[in-house]
Amino acid sequence: MRLEAEPPPEREAWLRLLAENRDALRGWAVHTAAVKLFWRGKEARVHASRGQQRLCAIALRMAECAVVAERLGCFPILLLDDALEAMDSRYQSYVLAWLEAYPGQAMISAPSLPSGFTGAVIRMEE
Repeated sequence: MRLEAEPPPEREAWLRLLAENRDALRGWAVHTAAVKLFWRGKEARVHASRGQQRLCAIALRMAECAVVAERLGCFPILLLDDALEAMDSRYQSYVLAWLEAYPGQAMISAPSLPSGFTGAVIRMEE
């Protein structure tokens, strides 16, 4: 996986983008335009499967947690909603291994968990 950050826009362009992006339904905002994730050399948003896109997003979130921990001296609570959706068993095992090794607290929601999961489980029912 590779990450590329676009240079920030000039002040006037930034203010114009903010004004243009007040409507969240457009699906684009200043913060989403600043980073591109690449999977095997190609932009993940376009060329990766949904499971691979999720894996990229979780890797980015884990990296963000490491930066926060470095700056604040403690790891943030990591919340991942439906994190294993659309992933094959190999990618699911990567995510679960990352979560088991995460030094802070982590919570993941999922409709089901792979066999062999050893973390604490809280089941929610209607």
